Amino acid sequence: MIFRLLLVLSVCLLVVSAGQVLAHDELEDGYFLVIDEEGRVVLETGIVVNVGDSFIDADNRKWEIYRVEGRTAFARSAGVVDLLGSENPTWFEGFLAWWRGLVQRVYPVQGEGQRVVSIYHTHTAESYEPTDGAAFKREGGGILEVGEALAEALRDKGIEVIHDKTNHSPQDAAAYDRSRRTVSKLLRRNPDLILDVHRDTARRAAYEDQVAGQEITKVMIVVGRQNPQMSATLGLAKRMKAEADEVHPGLIKGIFFAKGKYNQDMSPRVLLIEVGSHTNDREDAERGIALLADVIPTLVGVGAPGPGQSAGETRGSFNALWWVLGLSVLGVVGYLLVSTGSLKEAREKLSRYFSTEFKDVVRLGRPEGDRREGREQAGKSGERRPDRDGEG
Repeated sequence: MIFRLLLVLSVCLLVVSAGQVLAHDELEDGYFLVIDEEGRVVLETGIVVNVGDSFIDADNRKWEIYRVEGRTAFARSAGVVDLLGSENPTWFEGFLAWWRGLVQRVYPVQGEGQRVVSIYHTHTAESYEPTDGAAFKREGGGILEVGEALAEALRDKGIEVIHDKTNHSPQDAAAYDRSRRTVSKLLRRNPDLILDVHRDTARRAAYEDQVAGQEITKVMIVVGRQNPQMSATLGLAKRMKAEADEVHPGLIKGIFFAKGKYNQDMSPRVLLIEVGSHTNDREDAERGIALLADVIPTLVGVGAPGPGQSAGETRGSFNALWWVLGLSVLGVVGYLLVSTGSLKEAREKLSRYFSTEFKDVVRLGRPEGDRREGREQAGKSGERRPDRDGEG
């Protein structure tokens, strides 16, 4: 009996230990090297790489990892990803993506009140060796300063920021369980975006770059592929990269799909970002994340109201206009498809309308003097044109 009890306890301890090893998602030292089929480096990261993970690089090429040997992972190309559409978009999905992008550019959607962004750190001990003197500081690492640099930059743009510095040390398998409680607390404020700010472990060159005339560290977005609402999280990550590619090309080094949840199952508004590596200077990381602050306002729907208008008034009028225009277009397309029976006949009907009927409508809308002048010119040229007023 005692032997059986000891055996059961031993098995339980083994299962728990194995779970902790698998749950520990980042290396404390060293990195994984992801290479393509020709041996070229695709990615360096301290995040544990598994078969089934994938990576969208700076040029929006997608790489799928099919084999891992030690700390070397092998990836094959899966083509180029359309950040603002699906990976295999239909023509209609492409049109909708273009329409949404146009509306957002012309007038960013605004909320009724001030936008709120929350920042926290699952791995609060992470630091930058050249600046902080160590890769980890249990009582609060340099990553907290990097998070505050983002907070200050966003506050300068009129965004309310909640920077939660709750210490979740040590950096073990239970760190995400501890930070989960922090996310739950932050969600009560109904923020528009929640960012878990980390730093990676890789060579210095993997993250350092020059963007907007400054020495910075690049940023990598991480999406947990075991998150049941990964599709929504991925959509947010793609929008962030697409906006960054417009505002600060080169700032986002890519989007990594890693095995895990990263608390992203709690809300589709949660993203994890890696800001540089432990081998980079913290000041470079602070400059890099401050540039990210130029991207976030559009992401959370901040826009400038027109002169003499409040944000709510501007939002209401423009949103109503875009909805009317959008529904009108969809209504016309739907009517043509139903009335003609095919897309080809609908196009032909639309073409006939603009080549004949539309011209007549425009002519009828002209003043009588202009129409009479047109009839006189037609008479001089020997042409007889029908007059819809009954004349001629």
